[in-house]
Amino acid sequence: MTALVAVASLLFACTQYRQREPSSATSETSAALLDATLPPTVSRVAGSPDKNPGPDTALPSEVLAELVRYWTLVFPDAFGRQFTPLAGGIHPLDSQIADSNGPETGALCIITAAQIAGNAYYCPGTDGIVYDTAVLVPVLTTHYGRAGVISSFAHEFGHAVAARAKVATGAAINVEAQADCFAGNFLAWEASPEGADLAGSGAAFLSELAPLLDFRDQPDFSPATAGAHGLGIDRAQAVILGYRGTPVDCVEIANRGLVVALGKMKSALKTSPRFGDDASVVQAARTSAEQSGLFALTSAQWSTVAPSVADRKAAADLGQFGLATATVRAASALRFPRDAAAAGCAVGRWVAAIYGSAVPGTLGSWPTDVDEALDLMRLSDSASSAEVIGFVDGFARGCV
Repeated sequence: MTALVAVASLLFACTQYRQREPSSATSETSAALLDATLPPTVSRVAGSPDKNPGPDTALPSEVLAELVRYWTLVFPDAFGRQFTPLAGGIHPLDSQIADSNGPETGALCIITAAQIAGNAYYCPGTDGIVYDTAVLVPVLTTHYGRAGVISSFAHEFGHAVAARAKVATGAAINVEAQADCFAGNFLAWEASPEGADLAGSGAAFLSELAPLLDFRDQPDFSPATAGAHGLGIDRAQAVILGYRGTPVDCVEIANRGLVVALGKMKSALKTSPRFGDDASVVQAARTSAEQSGLFALTSAQWSTVAPSVADRKAAADLGQFGLATATVRAASALRFPRDAAAAGCAVGRWVAAIYGSAVPGTLGSWPTDVDEALDLMRLSDSASSAEVIGFVDGFARGCV
């Protein structure tokens, strides 16, 4: 966390944001960036734990080599032609060197070394990738471990894949969603017997998903604006589509039923808590979930519904909707005690039912609510990939 805050002022990237609704006890903000496209106005999600004590300087080269190997293998079957090497190459660049002493300064679309500080960037004009070795790689490996480097570079490489697929994406947000989806293709392959397992044996999908969800747009950012990446829930849908699907699904992402939450709510971002104390939040969540009819619990069961101690702790770093989600998560666990995917899906459906349609000042009325719910689901100590994927499915398309 500290490293990310320290480097935030160095980075230039797409507009990304995390507003935390104050809990009844605390308020805090923090910042960082990734993936250069637009000038920065960002905050990083609090709560994603540090994974590693230090950087692995060889890892980016290993990841990029695997990305080339993967796309060389699958691209012909998906698109009917060979995958061509990047004409502009791949350029590691130390953003901390003096420009006059840096032989790689000016590589591709980067004029000065400082411009790439803390970022990786696919340059479409020169068909190459440039990335920062001094700030980006240490931050990713320290905060997310090897998985963070893998998914972040898989996203950036996804832009090179999209350039070769040469298929129109429609809305501006689909450009980044397509890259997220291609990253999901690669992550699934990496976890298969054919992949190199760069993240290490047993690495969870949620660890790879984390950096892509932590770096997201402001809720009121227009999805039609060039460089829009989406809310966390939007990015999660795209990555999961790729993880479960094929490169063709990613190319046709505009027709794959993604429910874009970015820009859906036009209300101003809030700063004051909606409820006076945690007990009021829990009660409001119980009432809302019971009225939704999604959980089929008895009155006696509803009276026992309360967030776990661990989920309360996770929610304290998020806000009141995080606590509400923790409450509904507990209800869903009662309803689906042996089916994590179904439990997650029901929580996602509850969020979808109230998000953007709730009375102002109530649960679901803030533009940050959906990502706060997603953060609670994935940052909980008991989180599982099945439950989080179920949540995303429930929000986007309902439960099967």
